[in-house]
Amino acid sequence: MLCYACTRLFAGRAENASTEEQRPLYKMHHEDSASFRRAKDLGCGICSKAWRKFMTDNQGREDIAGGVLITASAVPIPLSETRTMNVLQLDRWTRRDPDGSSHMVLTTDGVLEGQWMRVRGASYLHGDVLGFEMIPTGIVHFPPSHTTKTKFSQIESTVDRFMILESYSIVREWLRSCLHDHLPRITDQTDFFPDRVVDIGLKGDRIIKLQSRPSGDGQNANYATLSYCWGGSNHIRLEIATLKRFQEGINVMELPRTMRHAVALVRELGLRFLWIDSLCIIQDSVEDWRTQSALMGSIYQHSHINLAASSSTNSEGGLVFDRDPQPVQPVQVTCRFPFDHATNPSRLYNILLQKPYFESIEKEPLNSRGWVMQERLLAPRTLHCAKDQLFWECEHMFANESHPNGTDTLLNRQPNEFRRMVSRFSQGSTTATAVINSIHREPDVAWLSLVREYTKCKLTRDEDILIAFSGLARRWSEMLPDQYLAGLWKQSLEEGLLWHREAMILKYLSGETSLRWRAPSWSWASFKGAVSWSPNVVPYEYSSSSVVAKVRLIRLVSTDLVSASADRFGQLLFGSITVRAALLVGLAGSESRARSNFQDGTVKNESTCNIWPMVIVHGVVAREIVITTKDHEYTGFCYLDTADMRKRLDREGFLAMACLPILLHFLRSKGTGNDAEVSIELQGIFVEMVGKGRTSGRSYKRVGYFSATSKLGTVRAGWNFHQSLMNLRTCEILSRLGFGESEDIVLV
Repeated sequence: MLCYACTRLFAGRAENASTEEQRPLYKMHHEDSASFRRAKDLGCGICSKAWRKFMTDNQGREDIAGGVLITASAVPIPLSETRTMNVLQLDRWTRRDPDGSSHMVLTTDGVLEGQWMRVRGASYLHGDVLGFEMIPTGIVHFPPSHTTKTKFSQIESTVDRFMILESYSIVREWLRSCLHDHLPRITDQTDFFPDRVVDIGLKGDRIIKLQSRPSGDGQNANYATLSYCWGGSNHIRLEIATLKRFQEGINVMELPRTMRHAVALVRELGLRFLWIDSLCIIQDSVEDWRTQSALMGSIYQHSHINLAASSSTNSEGGLVFDRDPQPVQPVQVTCRFPFDHATNPSRLYNILLQKPYFESIEKEPLNSRGWVMQERLLAPRTLHCAKDQLFWECEHMFANESHPNGTDTLLNRQPNEFRRMVSRFSQGSTTATAVINSIHREPDVAWLSLVREYTKCKLTRDEDILIAFSGLARRWSEMLPDQYLAGLWKQSLEEGLLWHREAMILKYLSGETSLRWRAPSWSWASFKGAVSWSPNVVPYEYSSSSVVAKVRLIRLVSTDLVSASADRFGQLLFGSITVRAALLVGLAGSESRARSNFQDGTVKNESTCNIWPMVIVHGVVAREIVITTKDHEYTGFCYLDTADMRKRLDREGFLAMACLPILLHFLRSKGTGNDAEVSIELQGIFVEMVGKGRTSGRSYKRVGYFSATSKLGTVRAGWNFHQSLMNLRTCEILSRLGFGESEDIVLV
């Protein structure tokens, strides 16, 4: 139902809320909090959703500060030259009264936070946003399960009973559509099969059995996989001592709740086999675990469907929950669009929350786990089982129960460009050019963006950092063959080396180099926490780069990687690379130690340059730095990788380390034409000598990252400098930049 205010709004009779000429779209909705609450209590489909979003905190408790003024409007958003999305958008504003009390206002033009507006003489600061999509009926079909509240609490005694619920008819329809309407994948036609699967039998069967590869008896050999959080639950698992019992058969009621639900759903989909890691990998066998973990990417890649227990924090959480369908149930309204355009014809619309897909799924407990990223991206199709509704994800469609025919929300976002690459490759486009053309940026940028998302996830075992990512690396290598180097690729080694800890303060303070060796120091995999790259290496989405030219300052000479198993993409025992590079060796002094020679970010006394070639200013996250060479002075910022390095610098006032430049960027900044300013940017790493390498050359470990610039002047001056470098060898370029002679350097 709709309240009186919503009825007036959709009828085009709502009054303007603002008299300001630049804000003609704002319509008065609810003039006070009492009216807003009454509409919510009466069950208004629009106001109930708005109240839940704007007037409650994360725990669902009401959080009302003062009175409420609500305005509303219709906003047509163009998606392409031929498609437009009709949106009812509500924005929250906070009233700033002279006495300091706060009130709320919801408005609808999607202005940026920090903007102000005036309503009836009062000032309001913009806050949160809520959008509804208005879909003409006939375009979307909603299953009848939306009409009643779904209860699951009474169905545990019979594992199959909850599958009779009509909401799961939509799952069968999504699967049918994916198999028959979408382009086929080459992997759908292969005969890959896991070494072990669980034979779940038929509906009503109480006994399930662990089985090796099925015999060629005409059985449907398609299998499903399960993604879930183990959590702290001590659930049943396969071990050497229980292998025979599992093969003979176990009662399905011995399984934790999530697995019981998975068995029932897979049976409902007409499949016979289910792969679950704890039931198909011998957990107390190191040899079996290494063998099967190397195959895990292929297991998910060749599955028929992957079930994701997205909202469950452990194996007892389940796939389905008691839930109220109201948040996903559409409100139907007959109106014109926009509302006050009398010449437009009236149509019947379904009004749905325009909640982005990634907001619902990316924040669920399951997707914070490191192993799950490759499970999700490699599986051809995944059913996400969340608390409020089901979500479908495949290479061609994202959908949920609110938008069963799909939504465009995430089609162009990371990490789904990896899906587009896989899709193009799976359809037979085996050339590197065809794969690269399926995304909108360079492959190295796409890979590092993938790594950046992965490092935000958590792992129970530190040493799994490369193993849990190995399936994605193997698949990438199939598409774009290259030498894999502990999470990096040879062709983009320079960019890969330039990682730094995440700049967000909380993530910065929580991240740290792993105490247990899990990767060489030059690899992002050595750092326990979120990492990122400079925008000049990995540009932000939809942003233009200021880099006009790039020069690589190191050359890979040799590699020495020792794997823990036959899997070259998995766990390492040792790893080093030898590069031809130049070092700036000296002391990095803190601001306090070099204060007498440091004013406004500049080293003033040239006689101290050889003693203090690097001056690092104190900072909580990134620290300012000044690097001084014979001919140039570079100012910028740096990150130190470990807490020990930061404490030593603050305690002793200096660090004995070397600066290793890796990339040189020419940047164009202010001004236009030949009057624009041009500067050079050096990006590189700090290294600390640890001894001799295993073969030859001095051995160093990475201890930090830096980015620093030096102005060249106008475009003409910068172009002349750029041209003068283009004909030089790398060693000569480094000399022109003020660095020493190149030498072979071993990074461990």
